[in-house]
Amino acid sequence: MHRDLKKESRVTIVLLVCIALLLAILAFFSITFFKATQPMNQARKEATALAEKYGQVTKVDTVYRYTRNDTYYSVFGENKHEQAVIVLIPESGKHVQVMNQSDGLTLQQAQAIVAKESPNELFDRGSLGIYEKQVVWEIVTKTKSNQYHYYLIQFSDGKLVSKIS
Repeated sequence: MHRDLKKESRVTIVLLVCIALLLAILAFFSITFFKATQPMNQARKEATALAEKYGQVTKVDTVYRYTRNDTYYSVFGENKHEQAVIVLIPESGKHVQVMNQSDGLTLQQAQAIVAKESPNELFDRGSLGIYEKQVVWEIVTKTKSNQYHYYLIQFSDGKLVSKIS
């Protein structure tokens, strides 16, 4: 009987150590994830504040981050007049542009253009920014062999500006 108690005690101790180890690993990954996403969350907050200031945005729908030659944040939302607007913000925060969403393509329309051009590629992500003084959608696709392609589609008329494989 005494041996069974010792054996049960050891099993309990081992289980407690395993649970503590799992909790420590979970805490480590949670903290790492939080620290890794903190700069992006801060950038989104700053972009939203600039959209409120310059574009009079009262409701934010989506924030995109575009990085090609320069980094831009595009805030899609509604202004105080209930108009659908885009506030395009360079990372520097200078030369903010405000546009109506109706002045160009939606993300889905840009995706459709790329899908027609390359039907065997899968959509990965999209973002809005400026490339060579043109407002463009960057549509990223992935092939079955895990190759990424980057399409720059002109926001105003849907023309293909560039394709990078």
